[in-house]
Amino acid sequence: MEKYDKDTVIQSFLNLEKLSNSEVNAMKKIEDEIFKSLYKLITEEIEINSSLGKKIYHYHKKWLSFSIENISSSMHKEIVRLYVYDHRFSKYYVYRNINMSQSLLDIVHFFQNNNFKFSKF
Repeated sequence: MEKYDKDTVIQSFLNLEKLSNSEVNAMKKIEDEIFKSLYKLITEEIEINSSLGKKIYHYHKKWLSFSIENISSSMHKEIVRLYVYDHRFSKYYVYRNINMSQSLLDIVHFFQNNNFKFSKF
């Protein structure tokens, strides 16, 4: 997995510190939507190439953009890989006793490998 240099990590933390209260609330709202949508996708066995899968992909990238400006597709994919392969992150993606990190990685891989263009939600 790709390692991020110290400056990238520090800049990410600085970006989070600069968020206004409304941006923090928006970030939390998006995060909640990601978890609820992933839960629905998994429990209802909805295909990742569905509109719900697109929504999850879009929202996750938007959520990351609060801390990482101009996030590339490769960085997005590598971050999600951390959720699967690093227990410090994977524990965070357990929601209602379901580990959702692999499903999120599958979604990111699918939409990046198929070069989907997204309109705003």
